[in-house]
Amino acid sequence: MKINQKIIIVFSITIIILVEVVGFISFQSLESAVIDSGVNDMKTNIASRVDQINHLHLEASKEMTLAVHQFELFPSLQAAGSMNMNMNMGNDNSSSMRTESVSSDSSDWIKYYQALFDVPAKCYLHPKDASMYQKIVSEEQSALPTGYGNVYIQPPYVSPHIGAPVIAYVAKIKQNDVDSSIFHCEIPFTIFNDIVKTTSGNINIVDSTGKTIVNSYSNTTSKDTATNLSILNIINTSKDGFGTYVMNGETNYVVFKKLPTFGWSIVYEKPYSSFLSGNTSLSQLELKIFVVAVIVGVAGFVVVFLISSKIYRPITQLANACRAEDVSNLKKIEILKSQDEVADVANAVNEMISKVNMLEKQREEFASMITHELKTPLQPIIGWCGNLKNSKIMGVASTERQITAINAIERNAKRLEQLIGDVMDVHKLDLHKMKFDHSDINVTEFMSLMHSNFQEIMKPKRIRFTNSAIDGNMVITADKNRLEQVLTNLILNAVDFVSVDGMIEIGAKDNGDGSILFYVKDNGKGIKKEMQKDLFKKFYQVDASLTRTHGGTGLGLAISKAIVEAFGGKIWFKSEEGNGSSFYFTITRSMVR
Repeated sequence: MKINQKIIIVFSITIIILVEVVGFISFQSLESAVIDSGVNDMKTNIASRVDQINHLHLEASKEMTLAVHQFELFPSLQAAGSMNMNMNMGNDNSSSMRTESVSSDSSDWIKYYQALFDVPAKCYLHPKDASMYQKIVSEEQSALPTGYGNVYIQPPYVSPHIGAPVIAYVAKIKQNDVDSSIFHCEIPFTIFNDIVKTTSGNINIVDSTGKTIVNSYSNTTSKDTATNLSILNIINTSKDGFGTYVMNGETNYVVFKKLPTFGWSIVYEKPYSSFLSGNTSLSQLELKIFVVAVIVGVAGFVVVFLISSKIYRPITQLANACRAEDVSNLKKIEILKSQDEVADVANAVNEMISKVNMLEKQREEFASMITHELKTPLQPIIGWCGNLKNSKIMGVASTERQITAINAIERNAKRLEQLIGDVMDVHKLDLHKMKFDHSDINVTEFMSLMHSNFQEIMKPKRIRFTNSAIDGNMVITADKNRLEQVLTNLILNAVDFVSVDGMIEIGAKDNGDGSILFYVKDNGKGIKKEMQKDLFKKFYQVDASLTRTHGGTGLGLAISKAIVEAFGGKIWFKSEEGNGSSFYFTITRSMVR
């Protein structure tokens, strides 16, 4: 992956992460504010519900006190009174009183009192000698004073008359400062239904054990509702009327206030999801975060792309300049105008080029010198070998053994001369400094000459050597000596790896595309597959062991490949271990005449 791509990816990811983090923090902050606001609303709501309950008790106590006062003023009402109090509790729980003449007994007045409530209340007058009077008086210690007059509330019980749990308002009626009877009014728990009604969350009235008295979901009035231990734990431990619990993986928020009646508490609970449901602020924030993320992401990508391009451009220019360098003629790279690290790299590359050029010059001078120094003693050695074999100059050699020694000296001196020439050729080819002397070559005649020159070499192994170039019209323009060098390398390699009584075939033919195909085929031992990929590398030996029977420096095929490519052609081979090898090369159309 390129450096500009890495920069773009890294910075883009960084920008996206930053936007997401900022968005997350913003969302969390707003979410926390929404929940805090919602909890405060719950507290305000609960306080309002508590006020309604207290107001209910207060108004009921006031009305009952007025009623008791009427009973005390008009004792006849306790039996068959002529005065009835019609008391109506309005929607705001305030009371009004009007006096009417009626021709009924106290039961008519009681009906009016019962009508104060929007639930089926039941009111009774119990004289002092009644059993109910005695029962109510016996429970007076556990009753709860309302704080208004002598009215108090009995502990909840299931009324046999209503058939449901009730609370009961009770007040004693006196005659001449002596208790004469009790006014007793039963109110079902459903009186609290409107108080706990809500459109969000759930409001419960629970007793001290956590059992539900009434709730806003089903307006349950049964004390058999399952105890919510989590809520009860919050009520018993929280000092500020607030707590949370987790159910089914969701946090529930609880606000409560204790009521003055019998250890009851009014509880308002809302799940986390209800705070966020329909909250336009959070929805808008989510949308804004998404839009901002997209805008910042795109803008950031563009900015990062521009910045990275500016950073990467000089690096690309430097890389392209390095690629464009000619290895045979290294030149200094033009220094970039920037004063940053890229310019430092360019300066370092130029320093390296200067050093390489200096070393290359020294190497070239050394190679030229060493070649000259090596060839200088070889020439007289080869010359004197010729003289020693010339009987007219040196006389006849005394023994056959001396003649054999002279031939060995001459052969090895020429071999050394050839090796020195190969090394120089490789050096020149690497530097693209090899010079070619092109001339017209009749391919058929050239191949016949090559065939003739190698006849003697084939005799020791009795190799059958054939020439298949028979078309006399093939003429090319090339360097004859270099072409001969290529074929010589290929033929000598074939001779080395062909067994006694083997076969070598050379040939050339029109390739049909305006090029000439040359080939050298043998039926030798072939080349192992794992060795084939490196065959044209310099100094590569198929048999690199110290006991190898074949000589050479491993430069012949590398030189042949370089010469063929300098002619604009290509060279390749096919070989199978045990089935011989076939080497091919072409002279491309541009070299064909």
